[in-house]
Amino acid sequence: MKQHFIQVQCYQTKNKAHAKAQKYVAKYDDCLIDDVKLEELITAIHHQIEEINLAFLRCHDISLSTTSFTDGTKQSIEMDLVGNYFGMKVLKRGMVGPEVSDVKEVLTKFDWDNLPREGVVDYVIGKNLFPGIFVVVEHTDPNQKKYLRYLGLGEGPRYVLFEPYHLCHLEVLQTVVKVALFGQETINNSLNPINRTIAIAKQDLFAGQRLDGIGGDTVYGMVDSIENSEGLLPVGLSHHALVKHDIKKDTPIKVSDVVLPITIATRLTGYTKPQHRFQPVNSFFTRMINLF
Repeated sequence: MKQHFIQVQCYQTKNKAHAKAQKYVAKYDDCLIDDVKLEELITAIHHQIEEINLAFLRCHDISLSTTSFTDGTKQSIEMDLVGNYFGMKVLKRGMVGPEVSDVKEVLTKFDWDNLPREGVVDYVIGKNLFPGIFVVVEHTDPNQKKYLRYLGLGEGPRYVLFEPYHLCHLEVLQTVVKVALFGQETINNSLNPINRTIAIAKQDLFAGQRLDGIGGDTVYGMVDSIENSEGLLPVGLSHHALVKHDIKKDTPIKVSDVVLPITIATRLTGYTKPQHRFQPVNSFFTRMINLF
């Protein structure tokens, strides 16, 4: 059915804004943000900091890990995986993310004739949207057009297929079971990824400062193509990295800007090497080794 398609993630503004956007709202009773201007909201959610986020967290009784969702990092990582799995790129760093009032308006928000044939990953945002996932497909068979119109999909040749829910609390368990019992993954990052999620400074950073990683106060993640992010720090490796020099807010962080800790992740990705072939785990082993 599809000649080319776009995989798009849909977010409801009220659910997406969360903490930082609350500073534009007078009351916290129901954690509403209906009066927030969208352009302020987009800027706000990337620059959440702990003292503002705590107001939302108290309202919803959830942990600080939610910040990775509200500052856009989680979204970028998800779309990064989808893009790598299906071989679809992003149109720009961080994706386009147009505003819509109805999910079907996405058909007017992209230059479809000039999209890559393999498709792209992106998202839309709006105050009245219900969170979910949708795909835009193209089908030009004239024999099918009347049936698709009859089924409420519109005139074509592009159609929006929308799933207005995501049952992550059930889907995570299904993924774990598939891996544990059958050795099957739901999705993988591919052997030759074409996208990565890079670390961006959430605030002005200073030499000697430790990055606190995903969901923290120092960085947020943005998906970008591999060719446009050469030499930039993957956000998943940013935790406990030591900043070498001052970095301005919203600046992409380079691998050369930080000293990475030696961890399993940084070693497996080739960014660091172990300092010693064998590191004693306590003073007893240290003394034993010194005897020989």
